[in-house]
Amino acid sequence: MMNAKTLVAGGMLAATLLAGASAAWPTRALAADPVVWKLDWSLAPTRGESVLVKEYVERVNKRTAGKFRIDASYGGALGINQADGLRALKSGGIDMSLLYAGYLFRDLPELGFAYATAAAETREQVRKIAPVLAEINAEGYSAWDVTTVANVMIPTFNWHLMCKTPVGDLKTLRTKKMRANEKSFLDAMALLKVQAQIVPQAETYLALQTGVIDCTIYPVGIAKTISLHEVAKSASRVLLHSAMPIAIGVGNAKWASLDPAVRQVVTEEGLWLWQRSLDVALDAGAMDALDKATLDTTDIKLLPPFPAEERKMFNDAIIKIWEEQAAKVGKRAPAWRERVLKAMQ
Repeated sequence: MMNAKTLVAGGMLAATLLAGASAAWPTRALAADPVVWKLDWSLAPTRGESVLVKEYVERVNKRTAGKFRIDASYGGALGINQADGLRALKSGGIDMSLLYAGYLFRDLPELGFAYATAAAETREQVRKIAPVLAEINAEGYSAWDVTTVANVMIPTFNWHLMCKTPVGDLKTLRTKKMRANEKSFLDAMALLKVQAQIVPQAETYLALQTGVIDCTIYPVGIAKTISLHEVAKSASRVLLHSAMPIAIGVGNAKWASLDPAVRQVVTEEGLWLWQRSLDVALDAGAMDALDKATLDTTDIKLLPPFPAEERKMFNDAIIKIWEEQAAKVGKRAPAWRERVLKAMQ
């Protein structure tokens, strides 16, 4: 069985495996009966990450020639809560699952503070830390007897404050109710005296529509994927979005039961997915183009960015909370944080 860390390693190993992705099918005979695994990919099918995952699934299914098939469901179609991904794998309720540290604080809090969303200020810093984040994912999920068969880097979007009425500075934001996407960002907003609450992505539209929240932090470039343009009519850029990669996890026992020839294909194509998602995630021009495409086709009013000194305050709060919470949760979180910071230099 291939070590989980090997699945996400970069450099020469990744290049070698990717080069072999088109090689002839291994000579070992596959089982006569087809094996079908269900993948719960809870992001909307129109998200860029979802498009890449669809291609990954197609590549695996094509190479396994009908002997093995991944049957992927998108956008929460299987009814599994994003916070329950690890439990669903452990119970056998699903074969493969999207795993994102920001959703899994209940079951794996230390991984949630290995990195703080938007801690990196530049795409070059994100490029440096990406391989480390992928390695940490594999190490973290292994505590739940889960093998990380692939990672997907979340794009470095231009992260905006999207509101029902114009908000372009911290003073105004403090008079509003804001949605945070995960706990570290929630705590950072508390440090800035901003009233925030965690709202699942799938519930954000309704929360804005009904007044539960007035604003959400979200990339304008993908606002249409969950129809935010219908309820949040103004946007102001605040931060560069960067986050822990999304993992595709499989229970260790399930992974070990798979024919080695199939494991090889899933691994090789997982490395393809990782490299491809990195290329997309770090393309600044593509991120700007996404913003423009949304603004050109909606009524969203783009305000000037938050003042530079306030954007710095956001980043400083994120870094401070990251240190405090990593120390508080303990276990491997502080050491993981130090590894990321070292790579960021």
